[in-house]
Amino acid sequence: MHRRLRVILGKKSLVISTTCSEFCSYSKFDLNYADDLGCTHFHVACEYGWEDVVQKFLELGQDPNLLVQRTGNSPLYLALSHNKREVSRLLLKHGADPNVANKDGRTALHVLGENYWNSPNMEMIFELKKKLKPGQVDARDKLGNTPLHLAVPSHSTNAKLVVQALLQIGSNPNVANDEGLTPMHIICKRRCNDGLWELFWNISDDMKQPVSLDVRDKLGNTPLHYALKYKNLDMIELLLRNGADPNTVDEEGLTPLHIISKNDIFCYWARIFTNKEFHPLMQIDARDKLGRTPLQLAVANLLPNMSELWKRLSVYK
Repeated sequence: MHRRLRVILGKKSLVISTTCSEFCSYSKFDLNYADDLGCTHFHVACEYGWEDVVQKFLELGQDPNLLVQRTGNSPLYLALSHNKREVSRLLLKHGADPNVANKDGRTALHVLGENYWNSPNMEMIFELKKKLKPGQVDARDKLGNTPLHLAVPSHSTNAKLVVQALLQIGSNPNVANDEGLTPMHIICKRRCNDGLWELFWNISDDMKQPVSLDVRDKLGNTPLHYALKYKNLDMIELLLRNGADPNTVDEEGLTPLHIISKNDIFCYWARIFTNKEFHPLMQIDARDKLGRTPLQLAVANLLPNMSELWKRLSVYK
């Protein structure tokens, strides 16, 4: 057997035959060589998209769910990770289980959620849904992230299409990861609004899974806190217009008004927070855990224009 090419599979490597044709010379299942990490020729064929080779292995009785021992990656996981769609479909046809998680807790759907740099694999998301067990749409990895968590950080058009598909197959927009972050928290950490918010909001509403806007993460931050901290200007107004609470406090006792008192984009904050539609219930004298009001923070941060904001707010109280 020729073993002239070293291929890298994550943190593992396997010396294999140079060409696909050399694989095709195998006629027995027990010639499926495995290295000391448990990575086999079958795994490599799946990763490289050698459909004929994969078909031959399966015909000879190869288990389509054989895991790489070191990582727990399944053949389906490897094929999807490298956007090998035909091999992925072939594996599913022969009984590959998309519910299997690797040692990082990631499933096939996590792969599709994260690999948004590839052409969007919308059809495969819907194909996997047919074989998912109840609740597996929101399967969590070891960090508590669902496939939806992995898809929302990107600004790419492909990622938006993946988010759309995940929501349409029933992904819960309110699941929190181990840090307490929901997909909406992550969206609000982005510095621009490229339409993902509207897509996220509208589809979730259509699927009768409305987005929770005041969920707090492990640090007490709501999506509005993050939109302010990351100066995501469009999101601030969108959140307030859709009912986000302007008085929620984080673990330091900071409200949104405390946060804007640390920033220098006064004109924008003033326009939003003095709007009669938003401010009636704002607690402009709320104190953080150190006893500081927003005004005191503004003075401490040398933002004299903030006094004008308080004047405008007091007019409407």
